[in-house]
Amino acid sequence: MTLQMSPKPTAQSRLVRRIQAAERQPYSAAERRRNKAQGEAQRALGQRITESTAPNGCDGRTKYRSPSIEIGHPASRAVLPARARLLVLFCITCILAGCSFWAKQDRGGIRQSAKAPTPTRQPTPNADPSLTVGALKPTPPIAYRYPDAPPVLDAEGLRAFVGRFKHRVVLLDFWASWSRRSRTEMPELARLQTQLSLEEFQIVSCNLDEPEKWKTHIVPALHDAGANYPCVVVQRSARSALRSWLAPDWSFDLPARFIIDRQGRITARVMSGTPLASARQEVRRLVLDDGASADRASRMAGVTALRVRLIDVTAGEGYSLSEVSVASPDPRGLAEQAVELIAARINRSDNPRIAILPFASSRDRLLVGAFSHKTTQHVLATLRNRGYYDLVSPERAQSMIDKAGTTSLAIEFDPSVVQGRLGCDYLVIGWLRGDVVHSAPNQSLATDQTHLTPRTATVGHADADD
Repeated sequence: MTLQMSPKPTAQSRLVRRIQAAERQPYSAAERRRNKAQGEAQRALGQRITESTAPNGCDGRTKYRSPSIEIGHPASRAVLPARARLLVLFCITCILAGCSFWAKQDRGGIRQSAKAPTPTRQPTPNADPSLTVGALKPTPPIAYRYPDAPPVLDAEGLRAFVGRFKHRVVLLDFWASWSRRSRTEMPELARLQTQLSLEEFQIVSCNLDEPEKWKTHIVPALHDAGANYPCVVVQRSARSALRSWLAPDWSFDLPARFIIDRQGRITARVMSGTPLASARQEVRRLVLDDGASADRASRMAGVTALRVRLIDVTAGEGYSLSEVSVASPDPRGLAEQAVELIAARINRSDNPRIAILPFASSRDRLLVGAFSHKTTQHVLATLRNRGYYDLVSPERAQSMIDKAGTTSLAIEFDPSVVQGRLGCDYLVIGWLRGDVVHSAPNQSLATDQTHLTPRTATVGHADADD
């Protein structure tokens, strides 16, 4: 009998035998309990998957096993109900959208905080201050209230408008908003109009811009210069007729001024190359040193005169009545003569309502003296004696004018500004002149500064003078 010796066990063989022995060794009690719990959990999960994926014909009590997924199969652990999958997908989408939104907000905030401040525009040292954009300038007081619509005139209309200022020296000032020299010299013209009496001198501003620039360029330039005289817009088509009337060789260089005396004759032409001082000197010579003015002043020495203007409020028209005068300061005599002129215009049988403004001084049209008050009261009493009973007192008439937002001077230039706006049919305006009028203590018609600056005059329609 031959005995065979087993080979000497190697390290590898010993390891293999040790693993095989471990596999043959039964599980411990703890491992058996753990395996049992895992099996029960897998069976319960398989049961829920089977019920959720069962066909419509199976109820909850019928056992159904999916042909593709077995209970306990590893793929069954990754299967979720359809609602759960949609809910998870919705949550993930919301989270991503929120993150993207807040990321954009953060980037925008960073860009805004990192943006450099806008530098402030500095004015050019040699730039025209009137053309500086965004420059904050103090608003000057308005010395003349211009109409909203541009008063556009042709050559004949301008001649008719100048004819309204009878027995006055008239200065026609042709200018445009783009002419810097014209705008620079306008304040000097306003001072000249203030220094000379309105009864002796009148400036008429003639603008050559387009009518569309009336509110945007023309009126702002007049207000900035403190202009206190009327302004009209001359049509471009009227230039040839203006040249034949004023100066045949005029090439419409601006500014251009033409001085017209009391007889309607052109006595001086001050073109763009001539300084304004020469025009001012010629105007003063005509107004102060003219022989006609001296003769008129000698005739008026010691005489008190009243010039009456009747305004038809319903029609918006004005009528200049004749000037009445007395050799001595007699307010009753002036009132009787004035009432004769008024009664010739107004029919008493119509029972009209007549308002009478306080008669002001022709030298300063905002001041009313004691003689003016007496004359106004006598006019009221005389009208009442003549059968005109519906009368408005001077104080109430002045209040009506204030509420209408105008002045007596504005109404004199353009009666249409009060058409249908006053509670009366007719308005009587009067101007007194004479030594007793100017030497008497005066009282201002203005209760505040609004009468002195914002509303002084308006130019508009032509009068219905006879």
